[in-house]
Parts: sequence; C-alpha cells; structure tokens
Amino acid sequence: MGAMSELSTRLFSEAKHHRALWRANFAVAAILFLAALACSALATVFAATNTYRSLLPWLTAAPGAIILANSYFKFGDRYAWHFEKSTKLMQISRQVEFGSVPEKEAVDWWNSVDTEINEKAPTFGEFTVYPGSAKPKVKGRPKSGSN
Repeated sequence: MGAMSELSTRLFSEAKHHRALWRANFAVAAILFLAALACSALATVFAATNTYRSLLPWLTAAPGAIILANSYFKFGDRYAWHFEKSTKLMQISRQVEFGSVPEKEAVDWWNSVDTEINEKAPTFGEFTVYPGSAKPKVKGRPKSGSN
C-alpha cells in the first residue's frame, strides 16, 4: 500500500504542476487579448479626437504585435494542452487513491496518457498564412518527366 501512496502522490503532484501551467497560460492569453482590445480602442478614440498623437502609432501597432506574439507562443493552445493533461492525471490519481486500481495498471494508464497527450503538445514559432499551420496539399500534381 506504501507504493500506491507514493504513486498517488506523484500523480497528484504532476497534475497540480500542469494545473498551474494551464492557469498561467490561460491568464497570459486573456491578458494579451484584453491588451490588444484596449490598445485598439484607445487608438480609435485618440485618432477620432485627434489627441495623444505621439502615442497613436504605438497604439495602432500594438494589437498586431500582441496577436503575433500570442500566435508564436500559442498560449491558448498551451492552456488547452495543460488542461487536458492535468485532468487526465487527476483522473488516474483519484482511481489510484480511491478506486483500488492495481499499481501496474495505473502506471500503464499514466504512460499511455503521457504518450497520447505529448503527441498533441503545441510547438513554438509556426508563422504561416494558412489556417491550422499547414500548407494546403496540392492534389493531382504531375509527376516529374510526365506530360
């Protein structure tokens, strides 16, 4: 039973770690969105009222820079990824602690969750004009040397 307690503790600790990361990524994504919105609104008001002309170029450029940074670092995608991992690890942790799941089965489950979730991990720095970060597939392209 001591090993199960250690396993449960380790699962809970990792789940808490990913919970903290999903909360941080969500907060950053929300703050960046609100900052872009505020900069855009202020730029519109300042342009309409012809005030704070020295700030206008910065306020006008800020939303684009913020969106670009958010696209590069993918805070929203990272939030979703950490949320899913935290949730699945908490499910395993509860089964170990309260559901009398055998240790080997719990470890196998944890390994399969890690494999599944880690394949979905978002990467940094994919700048593209195509939705979904992938270029469209060209169908029917003639093979080299054919007419």
